[in-house]
Amino acid sequence: MEFKIATSEEILAKLPDWDRQIKALDQSKLTNEQLDQVLDAEWMIMEIPNQPCEKLRGVILDGNVESVASISIDNDAIYLEFIVTSPKNLNLLDNPERIDGASSELIIQIVRESIRLGFEGRIYANCLESSQGFYDK
Repeated sequence: MEFKIATSEEILAKLPDWDRQIKALDQSKLTNEQLDQVLDAEWMIMEIPNQPCEKLRGVILDGNVESVASISIDNDAIYLEFIVTSPKNLNLLDNPERIDGASSELIIQIVRESIRLGFEGRIYANCLESSQGFYDK
């Protein structure tokens, strides 16, 4: 599986697909923890178009944007404002189309960008409680 860097145009073009995927989820079958994950993802997906294009980072696989982040660059590090995976990749129900590793790959790309900028790979992030397990890995 080889992820590629997504352009901001590719990211913005896929948002309607992500919105449809989120709305198609049968939320009645989700646990409270899973529902929190969906609501957080839905908020972040709605927030993506409000971000300046230069802040968006993403990874793409087989023409599909699989994960998106909004970052800001400071004097000594990159700040990860949020990261969201494609709704089909949420760890909810059995989904044969689910792609594992997209957000991890995106973080690797952001760390590489931090190294290129002379920040020694430093990135900072505040995470939502529903995402704590991902960051603990």
